[in-house]
Formats: sequence, C-alpha cells, structure tokens
Amino acid sequence: MRNVLLSAATALFALVALVVVASSPEPGSDGYAPPLRPGVTDLGFERLADFDYGDVLPRTTGHIPSRVRELDGQRVRIVGHVFPMATREGDPEMVFALSRTSPDCCFGRMPAINEWVLVRAPRNAKLPDDPRIKAWVTGTLDVGETRDAEGVVLSIYALDAEAVE
Repeated sequence: MRNVLLSAATALFALVALVVVASSPEPGSDGYAPPLRPGVTDLGFERLADFDYGDVLPRTTGHIPSRVRELDGQRVRIVGHVFPMATREGDPEMVFALSRTSPDCCFGRMPAINEWVLVRAPRNAKLPDDPRIKAWVTGTLDVGETRDAEGVVLSIYALDAEAVE
C-alpha cells in the first residue's frame, strides 16, 4: 500500500510540475513581458502598422498619419521578432530588424514597410538565438523615411535601443 501511495504521490508531483512548467511563460512568449521601465510606453505593431503607407519606389511619397508621426522621439518598448543584419567588426553597435512576423515559413509574405523597425543596439545586447522567439526592445523611436541613394524608402521606423530583453 505504501508503494502505491508513493507512486501516486510521485505521479501527482510530476503532473503538477508539468503544469507549472507548461504554464510558466518563457521570455518571448505571448504571456510574458519584462517590467516596463519608468517613462517608457508599450507600443505594438497594431498601432505602427494600422495604415497603408503606399509605394516605397523612388520619387514617391508614402503617407505616415499624424497619429503615428506623434510617436517620433518617444521612449517606447516594442515586442517583435529579431532579424540580425550584417555588422562590421569593431562597430560600437549592432543593427537588426524587429519585425511583427516570424520567419516560420518560406511561403509567408514580405513584411510591409510599417511592420518592422530598424534597431541600433549596443554591441553587447543579448538577442534571442531563435528568430521565432520574440524580444522586447526599449529605446527612442524615430518616425520618418530613410531612403537609399536612388530614393527608395528603406524604412520608416528606427529605434535607438537602450535595452533588449
């Protein structure tokens, strides 16, 4: 009888441990968010991407609504998927794209110009190893077109990161 009770207790403990582990949010999951820093506002892609920017081709002008332009210069925290970009050895910062969508499948669509943010972060920032895991990036948002030499819009959002979590 003692062995049966011990086995039942062990099974119950294993079940409770499994439920706790399964329900504990991991960094990057939808249920977890690190504490918000003072003076910072949470900002989601639902606000950044709730408009049609228009064409990004040379000599065209897209439209960034005033409700989005007013975010320029604000300290914000945005959650998204990290896509590292090439950074030269010795650069004091790293550059990556923070995207609304994950690269789970090669059949997905390219993110719209307002569905990603170009991020400049300190070289020692810890990025997720897996792009399917989300990161919270805190910093000062820059809203406005960045164009290449031919006038093609490269980005409309940039963020000078102070923290990547």
